[in-house]
Amino acid sequence: MRFSSPFLLVLAFSCVVLPAASSAVGYDDAWAAIFRAQSSIETAYGGVVEAERAGGDVSRLIADLNGALETLSSARRSLDEGDYGSASNYAIEAERRALAVSDGARLMRDEASRVASNVRVLIGISLAVLLVALGVFSHFGLRWLRNRRVRETMRMGVEEGSAE
Repeated sequence: MRFSSPFLLVLAFSCVVLPAASSAVGYDDAWAAIFRAQSSIETAYGGVVEAERAGGDVSRLIADLNGALETLSSARRSLDEGDYGSASNYAIEAERRALAVSDGARLMRDEASRVASNVRVLIGISLAVLLVALGVFSHFGLRWLRNRRVRETMRMGVEEGSAE
């Protein structure tokens, strides 16, 4: 396979210049990344609370959220130490983790809502079947009792008539 000269030039540029440019992170960039991560973590926490209210098992989400908080803490420590590149990288990782928690919480909340909806439908159907069964048993039970009374009355009438 043969590569053209412009392709090799672009490849060399991307390997040498781009990493150098991306490592030049200043205080403002690192602080902005930390702020975004903090905001994402707060949003993720709200999602976890909603998922728990919906009835989901949020223990795994809480563990993942704690991991994001630890990573954010590392970002703040690096910022305080003046290592802005590491601070930015930690903050980006914390934001990524928080977004994953938010997605998981949303899926869990939706699933819990779906399950709750299915339970409500099942309860409604069960009640309808129970009411129909109760109606049928009541109808036939009352009919049986009425027929029994008629037979007893007829038997009593026959016994009284034979005693005369």
